[in-house]
Amino acid sequence: MDVMRNIKKYINKQGTSKPIFSKDVYDYVNSHETIPYDVVMEYISRYIDQNDNINRYQKGIFYKSVDTPFGKTGINEFELISRLCIVNKKGERIGYETGPGLINQLGLSTQMSTKMYIVTNNYRTTLLRNTKDLTLIKPPLKINNENYKYFMFLDVISNKYDANIDVDDKEYKIILCNLLKKYHIDIEKLLCYTKYYTSTKRKLIYATLTELMIYKHNIRNDEYRKGMLEATKDPEFIKRNEDKSGH
Repeated sequence: MDVMRNIKKYINKQGTSKPIFSKDVYDYVNSHETIPYDVVMEYISRYIDQNDNINRYQKGIFYKSVDTPFGKTGINEFELISRLCIVNKKGERIGYETGPGLINQLGLSTQMSTKMYIVTNNYRTTLLRNTKDLTLIKPPLKINNENYKYFMFLDVISNKYDANIDVDDKEYKIILCNLLKKYHIDIEKLLCYTKYYTSTKRKLIYATLTELMIYKHNIRNDEYRKGMLEATKDPEFIKRNEDKSGH
């Protein structure tokens, strides 16, 4: 059997501090030869025990480290959070960052947040219990490759988590219009997702979208506001677009 050789080969390909999942190692080994799961796990455990630069993070997760003047390097928590809560091994979207961190990333605020807020299908995970200043949030719908961008955009324009926004009005509109374009957001579909927000936040969403569309298309304020309000109250509109929000 070449179990240990394949384990070494897989681990050697991984960067320092990158989270390594035992299940991924098992899948790699079994892509070369069929070995029982328990046997592979035993080999992995033995390999970790024999190598000082391999560190266990939690059961099923370990990482490579190097010595520095300040001690050994730790696991890359951002990569760990991303894998467990944002994009899974298959490349499927299962969550997104929200709150002050997202506002800062978009350039809407210069303030850096020490806390991270993640909306994720994997909100019950216990594998991140050692990660400080992280809040996992249950999504209103199962997050997927399509709907995450709608919820993310709505979180921003409703300022759902009350983050500080310190850009001027024009810059704010430019950034959001660019975001609409980048994610190819359908406005009617976006409006359907607003039902997962409070009535107070919905009012803010409608007002912000109205101003964005006026800015983007240079149309009359009263005409667009009237059209949007009528659309969002029209039962036929809601019924026609329910499938667009996953129902």
